[in-house]
Amino acid sequence: RPDGRYWADYLWVPCEEPSSDALKRRRCIGGEVWLSASTDRYPPFLRRPSYKLARAIDRASDAALDSLRRHAGFRTFNAGDSLLEQAAFLAEQFSEGCVRRFHERELMNIYNRCWTRLAELHVTPEPAPQSGQKPAQLLVRRRSELGLATVVGTDAETVYVRDSADLIAASLVEVIGHPLVEVRSAE
Repeated sequence: RPDGRYWADYLWVPCEEPSSDALKRRRCIGGEVWLSASTDRYPPFLRRPSYKLARAIDRASDAALDSLRRHAGFRTFNAGDSLLEQAAFLAEQFSEGCVRRFHERELMNIYNRCWTRLAELHVTPEPAPQSGQKPAQLLVRRRSELGLATVVGTDAETVYVRDSADLIAASLVEVIGHPLVEVRSAE
């Protein structure tokens, strides 16, 4: 390809996908692979490069990692330019059963921080450009249960956003069972 992204179209990246019973190995295209920033701990309950590839990535130079991102389409977790895709990825991982109940709180904290960072980026005079499409589903709480809400198409639901400490409004939404996204830390 003329843009040099020839690695981006092939299923070549060995990954481990968590499931309800064990890690499943599969090959992914580069755009389905998320790498942590150098100082971040990548969540253990999300799809990740295989152990051997992850060790090689850990030892790689910054220039080699930049080349992988550019030519293979690898994405960086918590990067400002891919937060929309990250939100969609987190919802997808939940919908595919990759997140055990034990990790749901951590997933929601990451998801909420993702949306908080997106909001902060768009408050600035010149918001950072976001690539990709809007997520078709959002991770929400309904009556204290984690689930998905469809936000695109004819089945789109109204989703309420809790972005303040007001307990009354959030309690009312929770009682009637409407989907609620908390853009606050649950930590």
